[in-house]
Amino acid sequence: MYNISMTFKINIPIQQVLYYLGYKDQKLDSHLLDDINSCIQIVLENMDIKYTYKLFDLKKDALQIPGKTIQELMDQSTFLFVFAVTLGHKVDRIVYQNQIKDVSKALLLDACCNAAIEQVCDLIESQLIDYYQKDHLFVSDRFSPGYGDFPLNYQSTLCQILDTSRKIGLHISDHLILNPKKSVTAVCAISDKPFTHRLKGCENCNLFFNCSLRKRGMNCGN
Repeated sequence: MYNISMTFKINIPIQQVLYYLGYKDQKLDSHLLDDINSCIQIVLENMDIKYTYKLFDLKKDALQIPGKTIQELMDQSTFLFVFAVTLGHKVDRIVYQNQIKDVSKALLLDACCNAAIEQVCDLIESQLIDYYQKDHLFVSDRFSPGYGDFPLNYQSTLCQILDTSRKIGLHISDHLILNPKKSVTAVCAISDKPFTHRLKGCENCNLFFNCSLRKRGMNCGN
């Protein structure tokens, strides 16, 4: 129940990269696709996925997290899976170096990194679902600080809870910026009953009214 091993076999879909670049049904030339494939390969070869987690028994562990939505989620759950994951410093450096010498390539690399970290988080969720279904338990959508009414400043608390600095080299600044940048902290609830309310969706996001993706008729895939 408490020892969950994760594996990460990552393929970065071009469509996901295009999504992060803001493309929507535009015609793509072969040169752009070649450049994207090249950047995908660079990210796959240089990312160093590290993760850490803690599983809290909500019947035994005193865990207070601000935000009405997540408290309601915890009230109907048995466990809370808290995790952090990063692609490592090397991909950050590669993106930064290209921002100086080749801005277009830097944008492609950044989109590839975004697609990669999103896929890693999706894999964590899917493996949690597989792990717990044998015990007839259900896993909620993941929920990160800054989403809905889950305060962004709680990200620093999650980093402390998980000891991310020591365990995976993930630090957080006074301005709540994660370093390495391509990193995520999040929680998933685990219950003996199916979750009827999904946390994912634009209507739950605190950027709902100002989101640039929504203005383009898109969403962040959450």
